[in-house]
Amino acid sequence: MFSAVSNLPNELLGKTKGLLGTWNNNQSDDFMRPNGTTIPSDSSEQAIYNYGLLWEAKENNLFTNPQAFERSVFIPIFFSDLIAQNSTQYGELQTLCNNNTECIFDAMSTNKTNMGLATLSVSKTLQAVNKTLNAVPPYIIGDTTIQTFMSTSITVNYTSNGTGVTFSGDPNINADISLSSSGSLTWKPTST
Repeated sequence: MFSAVSNLPNELLGKTKGLLGTWNNNQSDDFMRPNGTTIPSDSSEQAIYNYGLLWEAKENNLFTNPQAFERSVFIPIFFSDLIAQNSTQYGELQTLCNNNTECIFDAMSTNKTNMGLATLSVSKTLQAVNKTLNAVPPYIIGDTTIQTFMSTSITVNYTSNGTGVTFSGDPNINADISLSSSGSLTWKPTST
């Protein structure tokens, strides 16, 4: 069984393309074709397979073996076909695999339940690793020093490198400061 994990430095954010997706925190363009158009992330397996073929190695790449350029006649087993062929087994595996699609697929395509359960184990491990990697606090971008005069309001905006970050502050600490969830901070000092 093969499983792979990709962990890239933040410097590559917005600079990837191909079969691993467009890494820019926008899932709507993960399936970007070489010509820049996209297919929806909820596309059928057949559509995603055809998308993958667009990234097939061409003659002008780093591979030097001429056989690498020959178009493959391989057609994968699609999950929808497996379900249609054996809906009873699918129902049994839903429970056994905790509705994990990868587990069910591997068990059905190999006709080996233990293969599916091994996939489920790997999937759980990857989810735990992903949760840990995403638990890193976001980097806040904005002014570190703010200056204004008494009774004069100033507003500064903060952003974050994280996805889905909301800003909040405790108004009990200083009533002169307000912070919106989008990162807009307003300060109007009323006392020294």
